[in-house]
This record gives sequence, C-alpha cells and structure tokens, in this order.
Amino acid sequence: MNLKIAKNYMKLHFKAFMRTKSGPFFMILFPVILMLLFGSIFGSSSLSKVTVAVENEGSWSQPVKNSLDAMNRSGLFTLQIIPAGENISKYMEQNSVDEGVLFPSNFTTDIANGSASVYYYENPTDAVASGLSQTIQNLMLIGTGSVSKNVYVQTVPIAGAFNKPVDYYLPALLGFTIINGIFAMVYQVPNYRKQKIFRQLSFANLTMGDFLLASLVFFVFVTFISDLILFLIGVFVFGINVSTGIFGLILAAAVIVSGLVIFISLGLIAAIFTKDEESANLIANIIFFPMIFLSGVFFPISLMPSYLQTVADVLPLTYFNKLLDKILIFNSTSGVFTELGIMLAAAALLFIGSSLLAGRIRGE
Repeated sequence: MNLKIAKNYMKLHFKAFMRTKSGPFFMILFPVILMLLFGSIFGSSSLSKVTVAVENEGSWSQPVKNSLDAMNRSGLFTLQIIPAGENISKYMEQNSVDEGVLFPSNFTTDIANGSASVYYYENPTDAVASGLSQTIQNLMLIGTGSVSKNVYVQTVPIAGAFNKPVDYYLPALLGFTIINGIFAMVYQVPNYRKQKIFRQLSFANLTMGDFLLASLVFFVFVTFISDLILFLIGVFVFGINVSTGIFGLILAAAVIVSGLVIFISLGLIAAIFTKDEESANLIANIIFFPMIFLSGVFFPISLMPSYLQTVADVLPLTYFNKLLDKILIFNSTSGVFTELGIMLAAAALLFIGSSLLAGRIRGE
C-alpha cells in the first residue's frame, strides 16, 4: 500500500466532492436543516398551550368550575368558553379548534351520585388531540376533589361520520403530491437552457408565458391522474369516507389547481436563477423540506412552538391542507372562499411574476 498515492487519491475525492453542489448539501447541510427543524419542533422546553373549546349544557356548579380550574392550573390549555346550545363540533370547524370538552346537562347530578361522563371532541388528524383525553380525565378527577368519584371521558371525532384514522390522511397525501410540482420545472428548464432549446423555440415566437402555460396544463393533467389513483385506492381499497358532494369536489379541484400553479411557479423561479439542474434541485429542496415538515403534513402544527406556528400559518401548503380538510373531510365551507381566494391570488401573482422573470432566459 502506497500512502502517498492514497493521500493524493483522497485529495482527488475531496475536490470532486466539493465541486458537486449536491454532495456537501445532502451530506452536511441537509442533516443540519433537519436537526434545526426537529429540534425546534420537539426540543422546546415550553410547549405551546392547546386551545380547547368548552361548552356546559347544565348549571355552572362547583364540580364544573373545579374541573375547568384544574385544567387551567395545569398550564396545558387555553380554554374558550362557548354559549350553551351552540353546536360545539361546528364551532371547532369554523374556528380551527382541534379539541373541545362538552359537559352534559346531567353532569352535576351524576357526579353527586358517584360517576359522570363528559364528551371530548377531537380532530383525529391532530396527534396532540388523540393523546389528551386521559390527561383531561385525570384533571377532572382532581377537580371533583374525590377519588371515590369517576369521570368518564367519551371521545367524539369532530366529523362524526368518520371512524377510521385513514379517513383523515387523504388531504395530507394529496398535499404531498402537489408540493412535488415544485420539481416540475427544476429539471426541465436548466436542461432546455443547456441544450439551447429555448433559443430554437424563440424562432417560432414561443413566449415564456406560452411555455409555462403549456407546462402547467400538462402537469395539472398528470397530477390529477395521480390524485385520482390515490383517491380511488383510498375509497375502494381502504374504505375512506368522503363526505362532500359535487360542489365540494369542484372546490377541491380549484384548491389542487391553485396549489399546483403556486409550486410549479416556485420551481420555475428556482430554475431561472440557476444555470444547471443540480443547483436548481438544491434550491427546490431547500424550499421543499422545511415546508413539508412545517405545514402539518407529517407533524401537527399544534406541536410546534408559537414562532414556528406563525411561520406555518403563512406557508401555501398549510392553506392547501386546511382547505382540503374542511372540504373533503368535514364538508364545511366556513372560511373556504376567503382562503381559496388568497391561494388563487398567490397563484396568479406567482404565475405572472415567474413568466416575467422567465423572459430573461428567452433566446438562450
């Protein structure tokens, strides 16, 4: 073994590694990004409080007040008291609250007799919600002030027609296919520039707007096929229930199209400012991975510290997921038109902006 040759060969490896942009990114920078993201989401010493809607159908007796006081003193919850008689499930949908507690009218009488039940409404897509029922039960046992009394917490999903967890993950899977649109232009545009295809097409008076529109129609078609396959597998293989009607499906289609326009335009912008596929791919990944982790696709936003929740609230994929949740799962139009309007406006601005920016590469 010749150590001098091995040393020179190691230098050659190092130079080749550093010349490629993807090598340092995926070996060094990408793990750092993941560590910062996961550390920020799960490493906070102070957890964000969980907002809980509370409705009391009976009198505000001492057991009810003591139970709520125990929840307040735990430091885990922010309680929103809603008027008696209001539909708590509908309130939660309209106000984006994932947890709710309902004290039935007979709670005070039943607890005096030794045992009582309360209803815990949860959003099954929220991992935090699914683990809180036992905590709430323990706090209410403390609040009633006697170990001889029993408080039973009955869990109710806020979309009562659904009874399987898989029902709630369809929007997240659709969101995952949509954000992949960011890579649609990342490989195509640098490759076309390298092969001088844009220069050849410019002789036929093809504008970048024409190119982007044609590409967009194509990728919308391909994505719709992909999403239709996912939808059919979910419905016919796993028995996913979808509560919306024809109008809801039209709204969902509008959400999907606007999401595609947003992410394809972002991918084009990333490709415009880079000269090769590798650089464009790095920029796309820098956009892709933080968004996929912060938008609630894999981890509930409620798990994140408040500053990350603020970031998540402005991400287009967050809007996308929340809209499809309301439309497909909860069959609700509350706030849908406003949020869809924001997405459509963002899609139009990004499409026009990316088309104008793309003019700089016409004729290359």
